[in-house]
Amino acid sequence: MSAHTVPITPTQVRGACPHDCPDTCALLTTVENGRAVRVQGNPAHAQTGGVLCAKVSKYPERTYHAERILTPLKRSGPKGSGQFTPVGWDEALADIAARLEAIAARDPQAIQPYSYAGTMGLVQGESMDRRFFHRLGASFLDRTICATAGGEGLVHTLGGKVGMKVEFFAESKLILIWGSNSIGSNLHFWRIAQQAKRGGAKLVCIDPRKSETAEKCHEHIQLLPGTDAALALALMHELIAHGWLDHDYIARHTVGWEKLRERALQWPPERAAQACGLQALVWTGATPPVDATLELTTVTPDPAVIEINSAPSRNCAEFFWRSQQAYAAAAAHGLSPYRLYFNGQVADSGGAGQITFGGPTPEASPFVTHLPLLPRLVRYFNRHPALSYRFAHDFVGGSGQSVRADERGTDAFDDLVLALALLERQPVTEPELLWKSLASFLCDAVGNSHRAEINIEKLWNPYLPGRGRLGLVEFRGLRMQHTPQRATAIACLLRAVIAMLATRPYALPLIDWGRELHDRFALPFYLQADLDTVLAELDAAGLGLETPIQAVLRHDAFRFLGQVDLPFGTLELWRGLEFWPLVGDAASPEQSGSSRFVDASTTRIEIRWRPTTTDAAGTQDAGPWQDWAITVDGVTLPLRPERDSRGDLKVFGVRYASFAPRSGLHPVLGSQAPLTLTLGHADHDVQHDITLHEWRPDGEAYPGLPVDLMEAGERRAARMTVVERELAEQTLPDESGTEASPGLTAYSLDRRYR
Repeated sequence: MSAHTVPITPTQVRGACPHDCPDTCALLTTVENGRAVRVQGNPAHAQTGGVLCAKVSKYPERTYHAERILTPLKRSGPKGSGQFTPVGWDEALADIAARLEAIAARDPQAIQPYSYAGTMGLVQGESMDRRFFHRLGASFLDRTICATAGGEGLVHTLGGKVGMKVEFFAESKLILIWGSNSIGSNLHFWRIAQQAKRGGAKLVCIDPRKSETAEKCHEHIQLLPGTDAALALALMHELIAHGWLDHDYIARHTVGWEKLRERALQWPPERAAQACGLQALVWTGATPPVDATLELTTVTPDPAVIEINSAPSRNCAEFFWRSQQAYAAAAAHGLSPYRLYFNGQVADSGGAGQITFGGPTPEASPFVTHLPLLPRLVRYFNRHPALSYRFAHDFVGGSGQSVRADERGTDAFDDLVLALALLERQPVTEPELLWKSLASFLCDAVGNSHRAEINIEKLWNPYLPGRGRLGLVEFRGLRMQHTPQRATAIACLLRAVIAMLATRPYALPLIDWGRELHDRFALPFYLQADLDTVLAELDAAGLGLETPIQAVLRHDAFRFLGQVDLPFGTLELWRGLEFWPLVGDAASPEQSGSSRFVDASTTRIEIRWRPTTTDAAGTQDAGPWQDWAITVDGVTLPLRPERDSRGDLKVFGVRYASFAPRSGLHPVLGSQAPLTLTLGHADHDVQHDITLHEWRPDGEAYPGLPVDLMEAGERRAARMTVVERELAEQTLPDESGTEASPGLTAYSLDRRYR
């Protein structure tokens, strides 16, 4: 620094925002060498809180911007062309004066000033312009057209133009933001509105434009421009019709009430909806009654998901149409009916895809008109686990979200057998008796009534006021399906099963599956085989589903992981179901209390080994493929010979700990990933090591989540690697004692025992 250099000391100037805005922000302007370099809100001012809107916070950038207009511009081309030519101030003012003088010479009142304050101040906002137009003789016009109406309303309602403390909005339960983009024009109010939102308040934005504020509110009523009055009259109509008025206040402090009342009653919600371009107007405050003539679709925000309860459908075609509408609306808002993991796994959305059956009225429900139907349905689901697990969400089993009636333990199974037997001995004539007999099995006895696969909470429940006797049976063990076609196909399947059971007796005994329920039917192959049996029984009953629907039901590509093609056979890997245990209440280190904890560290893989060669007659060659063995950790898997539409194959499952959770059911069990299968033959000096990795085999991180289902499939396939090894002498593990290997069942090997 030279001896003649004087350091620049920034100074801070206190001020106030000049904009016409109710926030009345206090400003701190930093000045260096006579130039404003920063404008910020005063943190010491309670209303401002150190925060400014985008209009004011960018003042220095706009004021000193290189492209700031500093000279008048005169249009030199057609309107809208954007063609302007710079002119001097004298020329610009002379041109304006000549145009105004010519009009004033004819009739000065033909000049109508129409403007508002903009950046205010007494001089530029409400002083010199008034003198100019008064001297010219222009028409009088209240320059604040919108604000004047509101101001007059305040005067007649409150006695003066006084505002309320915006802090009071934090205590609101409902906030209507009408015609305001509060995020841009009333930022500090928006901060308080967010506080109210966190406290449970509902925010509704009424605006023709989908503004930033509208996107952040719970509901956006996007009416046509200029139809606000119709909506306001409809609101008045509902207040009058329901008697939601302070009649004493109206009598003492209003003028012209009778005329306003007469006018408002001419605008019911239906008329206003048509005028405003809205499909429907929903007035909150009271739940509509259960009425067969009402078709209601409700949308409710739940943690992490949006719950949609669709209006009832009369048939599968209507169900498909409603599903299409819901899926399209979700896609338009960036919502997805599934989740994609980094490693390509496709999971459910976190919600569910429950389907409910009933009738146009509770008394017309098939479960009420055909009382034996429900017991038959319980028996049928018991004998066909595919209906429980084939389309289920990820968390299934006895401690899952939707529990089968027969998987809660031996005592529960025995009592279910008894309950059905007693119902059949004494013909049921009242739906309430049916409900009382099966509610303990088809509702959750521990308090969460929805935790039942076949749920009868709303069938004929005398203890659920208003909504218990609706004749409804809910199928709650279904995941959210990734397409409306698949959701509709499942609805068609369940509808056909109900129709079959309603028209013919079904009294086959319940099967006590035992361990087999969560062993055999955890494998996709056996679930598909059971589903094929159901489809065949529907065909035999004359209720068969069309081929396209069956194709959708059989589609299970998301569980396919990859395959290895060898000269004698093809090895396929599929992701099976895993019945994750509910560990219980786990203490939370972040806060006091506890939460339910599920140990999801176990993965089940299904192996399918099938031949690739056929003889001249098209019959699969029972050649060397049958003699190849698959081993895991030195245990030869006792592959089960099976057959499907493609021919012979062998099937088996493997369970292992795919990761080590921070807190889990088995705290000493570490990760057993990746899983390596060894394929070998006693007469061959080559063996193949097939490894399924949990993530990228090269150890690199994924660049992000998959962009779509196709990329997810590519990532799943890339996790599977094959290494071919030549051996001087092939020695297969000794199969003696294989059956006694720990963790080995008839359908799977639990590697965790190793």
